[in-house]
Parts: sequence; C-alpha cells; structure tokens
Amino acid sequence: DDDGKMHTFYRPKRRASSAGPNNSRRTPHNGPHGEGTEKDGNNKSAGADSTALHENPSFAQLPQNLKGIGKEIHKLTTEDLLYISAMVGRKAHREAYSILQYSGSAWYLPNIRKVHEGEPEWELRYLWGTGLIITLAGKRMEIQLLSYFIRICFLVLIWFIFRNAIPQYLSEPAGYIWDPVVTLLVCALVGGFICRILQIPPLVGCLWIGILWNNIHEVGFLTRGIYKDVRTISSRLGITVVLLRAGFSVNWQTVRPVLKNVVALVVSAFGFESMIHGFFCNYMFDYNDYKWAFLQGCLCSAPSAAVVVPGSLMLQAEGYSKTKGPLPIMLASVGVETVVSVWVVSFILDFQFGTLSIGLSAALGPIQIVGGVVLGVILAFVLHLFVVLMRYEAKRLPTGKYSDNHLDNVRRNTLIGMLLLSHATVFYGYKENLAGGAAVSVMVLAFTASNFWMRGNDPEWVDHKKAVGSGLSDVWDLFVMPFLFSMTGSKVVASKIFNSTFFPKALACWVVSNAARMLAISYTPFGLNFSWKERLFITIGYCAKATVQSALASAALDKVTAKIAASPAGLTADLIRDRNRATDVQNMAIFYVMWSAPIVAIFVTKMGPRLLNRE
Repeated sequence: DDDGKMHTFYRPKRRASSAGPNNSRRTPHNGPHGEGTEKDGNNKSAGADSTALHENPSFAQLPQNLKGIGKEIHKLTTEDLLYISAMVGRKAHREAYSILQYSGSAWYLPNIRKVHEGEPEWELRYLWGTGLIITLAGKRMEIQLLSYFIRICFLVLIWFIFRNAIPQYLSEPAGYIWDPVVTLLVCALVGGFICRILQIPPLVGCLWIGILWNNIHEVGFLTRGIYKDVRTISSRLGITVVLLRAGFSVNWQTVRPVLKNVVALVVSAFGFESMIHGFFCNYMFDYNDYKWAFLQGCLCSAPSAAVVVPGSLMLQAEGYSKTKGPLPIMLASVGVETVVSVWVVSFILDFQFGTLSIGLSAALGPIQIVGGVVLGVILAFVLHLFVVLMRYEAKRLPTGKYSDNHLDNVRRNTLIGMLLLSHATVFYGYKENLAGGAAVSVMVLAFTASNFWMRGNDPEWVDHKKAVGSGLSDVWDLFVMPFLFSMTGSKVVASKIFNSTFFPKALACWVVSNAARMLAISYTPFGLNFSWKERLFITIGYCAKATVQSALASAALDKVTAKIAASPAGLTADLIRDRNRATDVQNMAIFYVMWSAPIVAIFVTKMGPRLLNRE
C-alpha cells in the first residue's frame, strides 16, 4: 500500500531454518529423519496458511485469475516483495497510468475528456452521482455541483476565520485581502469554466474576466482594494516561473541537432517582428522616441510557451510531428525566444529609466548576460548539491533503490529550493536595476539543472527531472497563472482600449506585426524540407502571445509611477507624457494577449491534425 503497510494475505512470515538466521527461506534437513519431520511440518503449516488465506477478506475480494498469484506472494520474503513492487510500479507507469485520459489540471477547471463509443457528441443533462454533463463537439465535461458547493462552503469558512482573526477593514469589500482574493477566485472559476467550454487556454479567460471585473459598474468598483504592489508582485512571480519553465523545457540533446534551425527561427521571428512593430508604432502612437517604440515592439513580439507548449504536446501525444516536422523546433525555440525577449525588454527598461550614461548602459548589457550565466551555473550547482545531500538522508532499500516516499520528499524540496533561489534572484535584480541579468541567471539555473539531471539517462535522475518539471507546471497552473492574469486584467480600464482612438491603432499594429512575424517564419531557411502545410502550421502556430506580455505589461508604468512619486516638482509635463506612453505600452501588450492567445490556441488544436503528418 501507499502507506507502506502490507495486506494480510501476502505478509511474509519469518521461518526458522537450519541455514541460520540470515536465511529467510526454509532449507531441507539432510538425513532420513529430518526429511520426514519437515514434510509433516510443512503439510501442517501449509494447511493452516491455506485456511487463513482463504478466510482473509482481502484475498476473497481478488479476481479469480489473481488468486494464484496471491497464494505465491504469501510465500515471499520482504526482499522479494520489494523487487516485485518496483517491477510492478514500472509496468503500471509504462502501460497503465500512461494511457489515462487527461481530465483537467487545476482546481478551477472542470473535468474534461473525449466521448466514449456510444456517447453523444452534443449533450446537456444532469445525472445524480455524475453531476452536470456538458458535451460539445465530442468533448465531455462532468461538473460535480455538490463538490463545488462544498468548496464554496470551505471558502466561506475561511473568510469567517479571517474576519474574526484580522482587522475587519481587510476582510470586507475594498479591503486589501478581500479584493485580491475575490478577484482571483472569480477570474479563475468563471474564466476557467468558459475556456473549458471554448477549449482554449484558461489564461485567456482569467484575463478577460479580470478586465470585466475591473470595469463593472465603474472602473475599480470591485478592485479598488488591490494595492499596486500586489500587481507588481504578481508580475514578478509570473516572470520568474515563466523563465524557470522556459529554461527547464530546453533539452540540449533535443536542441543540438536542430540548433541552427532554432537560432534561425528565434532571430527571424523575434528580430523582424520587433523591428517592424517598433517603427510602425512609433508612427501610429506618435511616440517620437524609438526607445519607447522598441520597448513596445520587443514586449509584444515574445511568444507564449503557455499557449504553444500544451497544444504541441497534445498533438505529439496523438502521434503528430513527434520527431520530425515543426513541433520539435517550436518546442525548442519558444523557451529560448522567451528568455531573449525578457532580457531585451529588461535591458531597454534599464536603459530608459536608469541613471547611467548611454555608453555605460550599453556596456552593462553584455556584462549582465555573462554575469547571469555564471550566477545561474553556480546556483544550479548549489541546488544539485542540496539534492544530493537530501538523498543521503535515507539509506537504499535491499533492491538498491530509495523508497518512493523519500524520493517524493527530495523532489518536493528540490522544487521549493529552485523556486526560492529563482525568486530571490529576480526580486533582488529588480531592486538593483539588474533585471536583465537576473532573468538570464534564472533561465540558466533551470537549463543547467535540468540537463545535468538528464546526463547519462540514469532512471532515478530522469524521474527526478520529470517530477520537478511537473511540479513547476502545477505551480503555474494552480496558482501563478490565475494570479498573474487576474491581477493583470484587474488593472485594465476598458474605455482606454475600446475607444475610437486607441483601438484602431492597436488593431493596425497587431495586424502589421503579426504579418511581419508570419512572413519572417515562412521564409526562414529551416532546411528540413517542410511541406506547405507544415510551413503554414508553424507560421501561424508560433504567433501566440500571453505570458511575457502579461508579466511585463506594467513594468514601464510601474517605473513611471515611481518617478512621479519621487519627483520633488510633482507631476510635470514630461512625466505626464511618459505616463501616457507607458499606459499605451501596457494596453498594447494586453491587447495582444486578448486576441493572439485564443486565435492561435484554437488554430493549433483544430488545424494541427489537418496540417501535420502522423508518425
């Protein structure tokens, strides 16, 4: 069992033997009298064991075809059972657990699966014991209304505890705890449910519902208790986990054969789009300042791993483009381009708002890269040493392996240690205006640790790497993603986006920059003999925008706000101009998420099977 206990029907029995105490199996005695004595003893013991075995309820519940195995297990030693447990575990993970249907990954998402044979493609009904059933285009959602009600009761109970434990003004509407928590819950539950129905990434729903929540009745009516530092923290939490996942997803053994293709895709897509966007938005928004224009261009040009990766992995699980075609290149490139874009945006922000000269700022860029790489490698070594020391806290079993409980604890602590090191680096980097170097170090930390654990294909270390990567995904899905996108949406003033002045300019920039990106991708010399269908897929499927835009959308506005607060002259004309520019940059980044993420996500999932080759 998971708790380490064994059922009675196969609990090993210790038997004395003439071979000595170290031998747990029975050894026949030599000599005529010894043989007869042991035979009689064995018959009695076997009869008693058989009677006890058949009377055991656990044995009686076994299927008939497994009762023979149950009888044999009853005779095994503890060491034998350990070997069999390891073998059965590997067999189950390889042939049973691996084929289980995906049914949702987060607390705010209802279960979803493909319809089974005989089930309708479209359905809406309620079944007692199953819940509300919604089936759309062959995807069946089962929503346990009673389960949701129980969770709501828990939330009410938690609120009641907080209301009696902390000052009342914090736990009521417009309070510094009430508004962020309620906004997070509403965005996650409502947005996640809508996105499940539409079959698009839940981050889109969290953002859209956050925008609506902030603009109900009047701007900020339901979100005025969300202090600006909470949104800043959500952005930095988000960018840290984005960088960790980006670095962790880059497998050097996979990237090395297509390295030139990855470099070509990153340089052509990000470079061409950011350049075209920068020149075009400088004209459309009347920036008359290329630092602001290219800040917006680089921010809006970064692809989103949160949109590209899930859809690509789903297609590969169905047999499409597993080792050939566009998906391996897209999966390898999206992490690299994410890190490049974060560093470039951070560098422009430091260049724009720093107090250093142009020459010194330009010189510090390469220094931050080199320093970030060195720091990232050192942190990865420290993390690995931490893991090794934790593994030595327990001894190996007779099978030569550590217990599953011990390995699970080590993996959990590894994830915690990686998150602490990364967040400490990012927050300190922002404090000291070294955000670009901090971003590089976090990515290198994740990349180095991940590939170091994969070296030699040691099964224990490979499993360790997979478990930590899965933990990072859970951290993103369960908390960081809904927190980041709900807080991002809650600061958007809808009237500043959906108006006759901003909206046409934003739409024009969105069309022109995406056209530039698709043009650059379509003419990138991959050298892999892609068909026109595969080129069409990578041209559109690699245009998703979400994570970097949401995490860094308010970075410029935060810096301008800080300058205004520190200005002895108050709100000057230059600061008003910079605040308007920073607001346009923020709204433009959010505009990209609002449209690019759902369009590309639907394209990847719906058109992938039609455009990619099944292997």
